[in-house]
Order: sequence, then structure tokens, then C-alpha cells
Amino acid sequence: MNKGIRSSSYSPIYNTNNDGDLIVEVSNTSTSASTIAPNSVVTNPTSSATSVLVLAANALRKTVIIVNDSTQILHLVLGATVASTTNFSIRLLAGGFTTFTGADYSGEVRGIWASANGFARVTETT
Repeated sequence: MNKGIRSSSYSPIYNTNNDGDLIVEVSNTSTSASTIAPNSVVTNPTSSATSVLVLAANALRKTVIIVNDSTQILHLVLGATVASTTNFSIRLLAGGFTTFTGADYSGEVRGIWASANGFARVTETT
């Protein structure tokens, strides 16, 4: 597992040896290091003029990237509700994208296009 290092979790200890040389020791004062997402899954939900599941809920989510690979506007709603052109959280223009972290939102994402044309390109890291 890859580990990230938070500088605030390390404390330098400054000492000198018998010759007066400065010796710096660094010890980890944290019980855990942040984890870098080692896995990703790419899905390609087909566009639809009715509300569809774009991304399932995932408590292990680290990051999400959603690209609207369509010539039509994609309306996304965060939550287990019906997406519509009047009930949405994010509007993605043709070729547009959005990204968010699991700390921001780990629930499901639903979407609807102005008309069926293309795909959503979804990458989720865990």
C-alpha cells in the first residue's frame, strides 16, 4: 500500500555530537499516514433521456472524475433521487467534467442528458 507523508506528522529532534556537528533525527509522531488511492475503476454509463445511475454509493471512495462525453448537456444529482433538467446538483456541458473527493460525497450519483447521445466517462479511485 502506498503511503503519503503529512509533514505535520513528523517531528525533528535536533542534537549535537561530541564534535559539535548538528544531528537531526526525524520521528513519526502520527499513528497513521494518509493513504494514496491504489485502485481505480472506469465505467461508461450510456446517455439517457431518463434518469440513470451514473455512480453507485461507495464508502471507500477517494476521488471521482465524471466527463460528459456527449454533445448534449448532462444534469447530475447527488443522491438517491431522480435526476431531471430541473432537479440537479451539477450541470455538465458537452465535453465538460467535474471532480470531487469521497470526503466531499460518497453517495450515489444519478444523471439525465438533454437527449440520449454518448456516454459519461466515470473514474472512481478507492
